[in-house]
Amino acid sequence: MSFEVVFTETALQAYVAIPDWRIQRVDSTIDALGLAPWVGRVYDPVYEAARPPFEVRVVYADIYGIYYTVDEDASTVVIRFIEDQRMDPATRFVGRLGG
Repeated sequence: MSFEVVFTETALQAYVAIPDWRIQRVDSTIDALGLAPWVGRVYDPVYEAARPPFEVRVVYADIYGIYYTVDEDASTVVIRFIEDQRMDPATRFVGRLGG
C-alpha cells in the first residue's frame, strides 16, 4: 500500500529553497516515505524549545531533517517541516509551527 505525500505551506517553502545540487537526496527520501512511512523515528529532542506542539516523525536526507506525520486512515504522509540540521536546535521551529 502506498501513501500520498503532501506538504504544508511551511514545508513547501523550505523545499523550494533547497539548492538543486542537494535536492536529489531529499526527493528520494520523500519518495520512500510514500512507500514506508514508518521508516522515520519519533522526534524526541533534548531541548524542550526544539519540540513542536504535536508529535512528528523525522528522517534525514543530506543536511535536512524531514519532519512529518502519518494519517494511516487517509493513507497520507504530511511533510510538516524541512529543516537544515546545522541550525540551532533550540530555535528550530520558532515562528513556523502553524504548519
